[in-house]
Amino acid sequence: MGVAAASIALSQPQLNEKQTAKEDIIELPTDFLFDFDNANIRPGAISTLEKAATILRQQNVSHARIEGHSDSKGQPDYNLHLSQQRAEAVKNWLVDRGGLGNVTFTLRGFGATQPAAPDTNRDGSDNPEGRARNRRVVIAFDKQ
Repeated sequence: MGVAAASIALSQPQLNEKQTAKEDIIELPTDFLFDFDNANIRPGAISTLEKAATILRQQNVSHARIEGHSDSKGQPDYNLHLSQQRAEAVKNWLVDRGGLGNVTFTLRGFGATQPAAPDTNRDGSDNPEGRARNRRVVIAFDKQ
């Protein structure tokens, strides 16, 4: 990971919880979970995944959706595949190491099709902060 990507990853929250009328959402920035262009979970991300697992246990979640997202840099097919691999890696960690084998997970990779922020500024220049927000894994589950 380059210096700029590392500083962005360290400046982002490790886990962001949101609620909608129908579901609770745990958002995990992929720059913190994974190295660039990689779907292997970084050792430094373990405490964040443990916190996510704790939330799922405390909420007695039986079904959850894990979605992988990317920014728009690179080829769409590649970003879609990488986002799917990252969703799968989070699921595998939650089941194998997080003790959530009793939870049914539905996985989906979206690539760059559902951005949380613009990848570019209004003038067309690059928006690194927006791209960082788009690189995420989301765990969503129905409210109890």
